[in-house]
Amino acid sequence: MSLPQQVNKNKNDIQTLNDDANLVRGRVTLLENANMVKSVSYETLTHKITFTFYDNTTQLLDLPLESTIVGASYNNAAKDITFTLQNGSTLIVPLDDLVSGLPSEAWVNTYFIPKTSIVDNLTTNDATKVLSANQGKVLKEYINGLYFDNLPPLDIITPEMTSFILSTSTNKFNKSTVLSGHVIPSGSGTPTANAAYSVSDFIGVSPSQIITVYGATRITVFDIDKSYLAHFTIAANTSNMRTMPSGAKYVRLSVDNNLFDECQMNIGDTLLPYEPYSLTLDPSIRVTGIDEEPKEIDLWVEDRYVIEGEVRGNITGQAIPALPTWASYTTSDIISLYDNLTSANTDYISKSILGTDSLGENIYRYDFKPQPVPTEYVSDDKLKTKFPKMILIAGIHGSEKAGVYNLFQALKQITENWEEDELLETLRWNCHFIVVPIVSNYGYNNTQRKNENGVDLARNFPERWKLTDPSDSTYGGPSPLSENGSQLIAQLLQDNKEDTIYFTSHHNFGSGTNNFIWNASATKLQVHLGRQLVSKMTRKWKKQYSWMPQDEVTYVGYSDDNAPSGSEAVYASSLGIQASTFEVNHEMPFESSPQMYNSMALTLGAETLLNWLLINLKNNVDFYNNIK
Repeated sequence: MSLPQQVNKNKNDIQTLNDDANLVRGRVTLLENANMVKSVSYETLTHKITFTFYDNTTQLLDLPLESTIVGASYNNAAKDITFTLQNGSTLIVPLDDLVSGLPSEAWVNTYFIPKTSIVDNLTTNDATKVLSANQGKVLKEYINGLYFDNLPPLDIITPEMTSFILSTSTNKFNKSTVLSGHVIPSGSGTPTANAAYSVSDFIGVSPSQIITVYGATRITVFDIDKSYLAHFTIAANTSNMRTMPSGAKYVRLSVDNNLFDECQMNIGDTLLPYEPYSLTLDPSIRVTGIDEEPKEIDLWVEDRYVIEGEVRGNITGQAIPALPTWASYTTSDIISLYDNLTSANTDYISKSILGTDSLGENIYRYDFKPQPVPTEYVSDDKLKTKFPKMILIAGIHGSEKAGVYNLFQALKQITENWEEDELLETLRWNCHFIVVPIVSNYGYNNTQRKNENGVDLARNFPERWKLTDPSDSTYGGPSPLSENGSQLIAQLLQDNKEDTIYFTSHHNFGSGTNNFIWNASATKLQVHLGRQLVSKMTRKWKKQYSWMPQDEVTYVGYSDDNAPSGSEAVYASSLGIQASTFEVNHEMPFESSPQMYNSMALTLGAETLLNWLLINLKNNVDFYNNIK
């Protein structure tokens, strides 16, 4: 820290100090910050002022003003110096805080490490300091060649350091960072395998802080080094308020997978309404000052999805006749529909056996894939360009037959009507659709939600699987992937995860609701796209049909983040695939006399799915092209 220049003033100059305090203040401004000053002493014989700082270093200021200044004192509370002049008057000069954010007395006493205590530049032999020798050694491993005189401890984060975070959700439990299939036992801080639970990441807390938790069976408390400190065993299905013990720095929750989507941890002694975990960041923050070498791009390696054709607008589906006997259709009837379509379009559609269920019945796969454009003089590696895939399945719940028929009708229109509609043409020639028409043969033939083993296949996938009672309608089996049907779909997703831009399991729901569309999203983008679809179809149908409500409040459906735990969509999203469980009603509830499988319900069901596939083709291609 440098001293102000010594400015010689004669006696006549100094006598003007009462009128212009800046002459003296100018001598001390380079002290930079009054909060750094521990004490000031004035030597009357030598007319020198000594400033002592909190790191015990000193600075000397020589005042050649013996004939004018006869004394000086320092007020630590007020941070000012009182000069006593020869004529008996006094002059009070505040120390200027010219540089904000420098260490205060409290900071220096707690964190400052003098140079005399520094070992090997980064570690300290003073074990009482928060920056311990062990932390310094860790720093040395990660920061090569940099020298720090004093460095705040790694685990001390001030509000200023997080100013880029504008707000956080009240719920501190982040579903996206859990360790699935594990639980932390009592008396331990180490997770162990248990498919019925998921363990949260470390969540910051402080001693004596009160937290309230719902959906977890245990709160495990850790200290600043993330070592086990204590635990609370609690009831998952009720609100639990706990006070953090001394030394608490983090907690981890052992979450009951049955309540995974409802789990909440908030600060305070009252359980707040559930909201998903989120952080809102300052959009103006940019990373700067990173000196990187320009990246060399191999233009034969870098690849992108390319869509040719129109992707904006509304697809109006063809009218589909009512099918009152649809409920009596069997898997053989459905496969016959696909086989007939395949035989008429062998250059576009191919059929294969995906596998069998536990009864030995075949589960079929159909590929709707445009023929590649012939390419000459290109090596095999260079020929392998990216082409988007969508995996579409239906009939995983055998009782939901409208979803099975809607999927077929949508694919039939893509196959047969593309020459009449440029939006259908885009779908026909820009995407490879992998289709499994019916996953649960037994469920479909018997109009049952569960398969031949009494298992809900849409709850039998590994991601966030839950063990429930076999009598439950959503019983997910004795273990994840215990069923042939779910194993086959899981393997299909694994085999195609690199270039699949969207996966959906097409379902339907029934009477008793004023909704026609429901998109249960497994990713945030799908929530947004579902809302776009609902708004789009609502506006289209209000203009097209006078019997639709004409207000601006009524929508024909909704989109949420409730893809169920253990479902096929949640599993697909865990593989990096945009996914949702997409459902339509088997009747149009806004008609004056809604009927299952009537022409309006079937026509709009297929039309909805076609527009949904188009929205996903456009937006998901953009998504994957931009995250590379």
